[in-house]
Amino acid sequence: MITIVFKESRYELYLKSNDEGERQALLQESDGLANLLAKHESHYRCLDAVIEAAEGLGLAHQEVTRSDITTFNGSSLIIPVGGDGTFIDASHYILNRTPILGVNSSPGVSAGFFCYTTASGITAALREMETLPRTILSRMHIAIDGKDTAPAINDVILRHIHLGSSWWNIKDDQEETLFKYPYMLMVSTPGGSTGGMINLGGDIVPIGSSLLQYRFVGLRNEPSRFSEHLDIASRTNRGVMQIDGYHIRYDIHYGTKLEIDLTGPPLTVIGDLEEKQRQHVLSGKYLRT
Repeated sequence: MITIVFKESRYELYLKSNDEGERQALLQESDGLANLLAKHESHYRCLDAVIEAAEGLGLAHQEVTRSDITTFNGSSLIIPVGGDGTFIDASHYILNRTPILGVNSSPGVSAGFFCYTTASGITAALREMETLPRTILSRMHIAIDGKDTAPAINDVILRHIHLGSSWWNIKDDQEETLFKYPYMLMVSTPGGSTGGMINLGGDIVPIGSSLLQYRFVGLRNEPSRFSEHLDIASRTNRGVMQIDGYHIRYDIHYGTKLEIDLTGPPLTVIGDLEEKQRQHVLSGKYLRT
């Protein structure tokens, strides 16, 4: 059984919202209602193409919106249709080697780093599934006071609830340090180093690396640091931890203990992410091994 995961479009969010401020923000993001509608139609044309491809090849399938995912038990392939956000949300529910094939529904807008194909290539991808390149992607294992969370594919953010200064005691592979006053701490996987981390001035780390990268916002001239394992003790009373964006969030209190490493369940991604990452390497960036 193939499970096709799709997002609600921003046009649908616009229609459902009773908040005029939110409606205006959605319009501004898309440069007006006409563009918002055009993106909506493009997204659903892509979803229709994926469903038609599965039906044309006689493949059993089901569809679920990304906000309604509960489990992928019984699925042999997961196909998120959207962009990296839909892909990442779906990945949190894959705890085994079930492969995931990302379909970018807006290639002119979305970077789609984790996506393998678009609407025009989905039939060929499904037909040639057994011969397509695959990447075994490391994911973050995170434990809060000994209790495991969802695995992170991209990054984890630790911050004060109001983005005020915060204190974190961090023990990495080399030393233990109390960091005072940063606004935010980001920890990224190698795969996530081309996302938010590089926008903070971090390095691109090879997909196959065993190193986490962590970096602070609000500490002047503080470089990225690298470690295979992090033990973090919160010295902040009103903290928040976000996993892969804002959808998974935990409250952090003074004394909360976090363990982070790259021993989360590996994710089987259709596509050559090492090649994609090479395309993302910017001139002058150092690629660590």
